Amino acid sequence: MATKGKCAICGAEFDRPAHNGRSMYCDDCRNRIISTYEARIKAHELKRLPNCLICGAPNYSTKMLTCCETHARMLNGILSACRKTRMAAYSREHRKKCGSPKAHYTPKKKPLCRIDQDAHDAKAAGLSYGQYMALKAQRRDGT
Repeated sequence: MATKGKCAICGAEFDRPAHNGRSMYCDDCRNRIISTYEARIKAHELKRLPNCLICGAPNYSTKMLTCCETHARMLNGILSACRKTRMAAYSREHRKKCGSPKAHYTPKKKPLCRIDQDAHDAKAAGLSYGQYMALKAQRRDGT
């Protein structure tokens, strides 16, 4: 069941989808912002926008796309799904182009230190570490 909501950007009433009753922005505002953002990405524009992407006010802040911190948070909420789908598509393209790696990386085993080697040898001989070291000391002293 769709519920009514009021857009946080333009103030228009809109129907919230049944699967997402928490949406705060109407489809018009969301599509306008996403299309502007994607056009900037495709054109590789890195300049500051003269007007805020959310409200249209002049942008004098240190933010690139918005006029204040609240609008920056709103923009991040809208664009997070857009960025996620763009990066997923990019990684799919990369995997198609490069293919999956032929052999997986397996790190080389480091040689054991002397104590670890003795513990390993003791376990292989079926002795405790103490018994093994005592036996080793007897052999060393006897020869």
